[in-house]
Amino acid sequence: MSISQEQSIIAVVQGDTRFPLELQLMEYRCSKDCEIDAPIDLHGVDIVTLYIFQRGNETAHVDCTISGDPKNGTVVNDFWGSIWTKPGNYIGEVEVLYADGGSKRMENLLQFRVRANGRS
Repeated sequence: MSISQEQSIIAVVQGDTRFPLELQLMEYRCSKDCEIDAPIDLHGVDIVTLYIFQRGNETAHVDCTISGDPKNGTVVNDFWGSIWTKPGNYIGEVEVLYADGGSKRMENLLQFRVRANGRS
């Protein structure tokens, strides 16, 4: 499973607390070349969580909400807390937890760059 990315690095400003992010989770298959197959069906999913790391240390985790038809594989989250407190580079990793106890982490990581707030 993978995440459909519109941009390679997601830009954030230090101190942002209302930062909505929509992700589309995708299935892929690899026979000879890896190809995106279709959005994953989120029926039967209990929780989708986005973990945020800076320099290898987890700084936060945010639960996502399924957006629209679960067959579209789209989730959204809104960073309501103080996650982006320090400028720098962060990575995000998405984990899907199924109601039956199974789990899967997405193959590719999200990249975030947080710039300093101009008032700092």
